Amino acid sequence: MNRNELDRQLRRYIENEGHDTFVTLAVNGGAKSMDYMRKILKDYMYQAEYALLRRKRSLGRIPASKRISGWFFAEHLDSNAHWHGIITTPKGMMTNSITYHFILTSLASRWEKCVPAGTAKYTPIADKLRGGVGYITKERWRNGFWETLVNLREFWPAK
Repeated sequence: MNRNELDRQLRRYIENEGHDTFVTLAVNGGAKSMDYMRKILKDYMYQAEYALLRRKRSLGRIPASKRISGWFFAEHLDSNAHWHGIITTPKGMMTNSITYHFILTSLASRWEKCVPAGTAKYTPIADKLRGGVGYITKERWRNGFWETLVNLREFWPAK
């Protein structure tokens, strides 16, 4: 498979998942290892799941299809490490703008709990290809990109 075909398939695959929010999660602490970045992203996603579902003890029993899904890539690990990603919140969570704002405020506070110096920014995706998929795949041909790309489903038990 040539490079252009691989590119089209990756972008089409991610685009078809129906993501609704573009996310930037900044660590604001200089250079970080990929192991550290994966750990804080996983910790954050569990915190976010708890904030949305209020089921801390039983999170492991919730199927991946009912959890937050999405893709993140770590950027600038050697200087100002941060995540960019696109997420799909569980169905029914984004019913109106007030609910959406409340959810995003709650998610931002969870990131700050995991990374006290960190900041979180959430933007609704209007144009899926330009607004989310295009951005998180912009560095796909950079050496090491594939090691920094994370599908959130990696964090959830398979059910």
